[in-house]
Amino acid sequence: MKLKIIISCLIIIIGISGCSLIPDKIVKSEEVVRTVEVKEVKKEMNDIILDYLGTVIVNDERILFTDVSGTITRVNVAAGQKVNKDEELFMIEENEDNTISINSDIDGYVKEVFGKSRTTVQEGDPLISLNVYNHRVSFGIISKDIKKVDVGTKVNITINGVETSGRVCQISPYPDQSSKTFPAQIELAGTYDKEDYIVGAVAEIDLIIGQEEGFYIDINNVLNEGDPFVYLMNDDNRAVKKNITIKGYSKNKILIEGLNEGDKLIISGTSNLKEGQKVKIPEEEVE
Repeated sequence: MKLKIIISCLIIIIGISGCSLIPDKIVKSEEVVRTVEVKEVKKEMNDIILDYLGTVIVNDERILFTDVSGTITRVNVAAGQKVNKDEELFMIEENEDNTISINSDIDGYVKEVFGKSRTTVQEGDPLISLNVYNHRVSFGIISKDIKKVDVGTKVNITINGVETSGRVCQISPYPDQSSKTFPAQIELAGTYDKEDYIVGAVAEIDLIIGQEEGFYIDINNVLNEGDPFVYLMNDDNRAVKKNITIKGYSKNKILIEGLNEGDKLIISGTSNLKEGQKVKIPEEEVE
C-alpha cells in the first residue's frame, strides 16, 4: 500500500515538473530584413562605345573633317597653298537657311583637297589635309570590330588624364601580321603645342559607333555566377534574381536585355544578398 502511495506521488511530481518546462508560447526568430537602394529601370538613349588603347605619335599631316552635312558651295584653297589659322577654307550649305564656314584650326600648307565644289558631304567626311607638325593616336582594330569603324568615326580620348576628342582618319585594309589587328590612326580635335602630348603616351580610346535606345545599367550592379544577373525588388519587398543578357557597352554603363520598364533594380546592398530575402529601402523615394 505504501509503495502505491509513493509511486502515485512520484507521478504527480513528474507531471507538475513536466508542465512547468513547456513554454506558454513558441518564440519565433525574427526574419532579417536587408536595407538596399533601388533604381527604377527606364529606357534611355546612349552612345555605343568600343574601348581601345592607343599610343600618341607624330605625323606631318593633319586632316580636317566636316562636322555638318550639306553641299559645298565654295572652295577657297588648292594644293600647295599656305593657309593661316582661322582662314576660311570652305563654305557648306547645310540647308536653304543656313550656310556654314569651315575654317582652318592651324597654320600650314595644303597637301590635298578632298572636298569639291557643288558636291554633297556628310558629317565626318574629310575635307582637306595640311602639312604640319601634328600629334595623332595610333591603335589597332580587331577583326570583329573592323566593319563597325570608318574613317570619320567620332572618338573620345583621354591622355594622361586630359580628355579630348577626334575622328578616325586612317584605317589600313590589311591586318598587321604580328598583332593581327588593322592599324588605324586618330586625328585629334583642336590645336596644341608640341609639348602638350608626349610621344609614346598611352591614350584611352572610346570609339563612338552609334547610338541605341534601351536599358542601360551601371556595370557594377551586375553579378555573375556563371551567367550575368541582377537583383530586383518585387512588390512583396523581396529580392528576386533576374538573369540578363549583355548587348553592348556605353561609357561606364552596359546595354542589357532581360529587364522591363519600371523594374526596381537593387543597386546597393547586394553583398551576401539571397534570393527571396526580405528587403527594405530608406525613406527617400526610388530614383
